[in-house]
Amino acid sequence: MGLDRLGSSERHWELAEGFALGWLEPVEGGWAVAPLLDYRSGLSQLSVIATPGEGLQSGAAPVALDDGRWRSARPLSSGDPSSWRETLAISCGTRSGVEIGAALVSKVRLLGRVARARSFDSTVSLLGDPGFTLIAVALIDGDPEPRSLGRLTSLGREGRAGPVRLAWQPSASPSTRAGSPAPGQQSAHLFTGAGEDGLPAGLYLGTAQLPLASVSAPVVLRLHDGPGGLSLEDLWVRLRGAGGSR
Repeated sequence: MGLDRLGSSERHWELAEGFALGWLEPVEGGWAVAPLLDYRSGLSQLSVIATPGEGLQSGAAPVALDDGRWRSARPLSSGDPSSWRETLAISCGTRSGVEIGAALVSKVRLLGRVARARSFDSTVSLLGDPGFTLIAVALIDGDPEPRSLGRLTSLGREGRAGPVRLAWQPSASPSTRAGSPAPGQQSAHLFTGAGEDGLPAGLYLGTAQLPLASVSAPVVLRLHDGPGGLSLEDLWVRLRGAGGSR
């Protein structure tokens, strides 16, 4: 982009100095910059750098359960009769403002997302349903900063009441390539990330053990959804908004 196209934004260039762009990798005919972020899995935390006095507000509400975009729902049946599936039919449908992808929660815990929406009822794919996918972040015990995990895909539940197995492909980074990871795991609380229609960020998923060091190979996480397991009490489903489904 030419400088004449940037106009008044040129005065903000100095704010972008000093940030890492990526690392160089050899490609056919030269070199390329490989990004440090996994853009394919969404961006869960963003910050805007501004000069003092520009009126930007810091901080954001983690989960908006009081924004008028939720409707109480009743469980109707287990949904799909297949023994290897984990679905749920609920009493709200498109007539109530429910769309495919809408989150179903119990308090602030994510139970699943709407897979099929009819006029007066919907079928929800739960966390333990194979193929269920979402973007997640992890809050590791003892670490105040959340860690972006990217996209997780459910491989189903271990047994009838066991943990949910989640396939995770960690993002590659320079530290990943430096050597073999250290043994051991660390406990973390998992939450939904940002950037998906119908699924607010900050909904609680459960606990899992993460590798102590950065890894690049695929990992299977075991998500424990807390004492008592899946709760079908006090269900709420996300409704579409005036400007879309977010």
